[in-house]
Amino acid sequence: MRISATRDFPAPVDRVHAVLTDQAFQEAKCAATSPGVYAVTITPAVDGNRVEASRDLPTDTLPDALKSIVGRTLKIIETVTGGAAAADGSRTGSVDLRIEGVPVTMVGTASLTPTAAGCTESFEGELKAKIPFFGGKVEQSASGPIQLAIETEFSMVAERL
Repeated sequence: MRISATRDFPAPVDRVHAVLTDQAFQEAKCAATSPGVYAVTITPAVDGNRVEASRDLPTDTLPDALKSIVGRTLKIIETVTGGAAAADGSRTGSVDLRIEGVPVTMVGTASLTPTAAGCTESFEGELKAKIPFFGGKVEQSASGPIQLAIETEFSMVAERL
């Protein structure tokens, strides 16, 4: 299942990137999107940054048959590996989301692109649930919370700017 989202910000790429790679911001994002336990690790590098966030989410929105298999919570591990700034200032990174113990993944790209008024943050990803009989239902159930998490991040970035 394809998931995409875009948001314009009235700030340059480097300023939005600084927010997205800030430890306090990532912890606040996890707290806002997870009622459970979370942890964030940010690894700076010359050619970009790696942000890894893990969080426990309730399984309330999953089909009952699947809830009985996975339990009351799922551990989601999200890794964003960002690249260095391009000549025009834009940045593109890979997004890898997996659910521990369940064959559900999302792979995609996140980008920050300069605009005349600031920049645009975009996300494109493919959500896959490799679960016989329930795959489509799981993807459908997971897409809403994932889309909400993306929109929450966008709103939180806008607030920080």
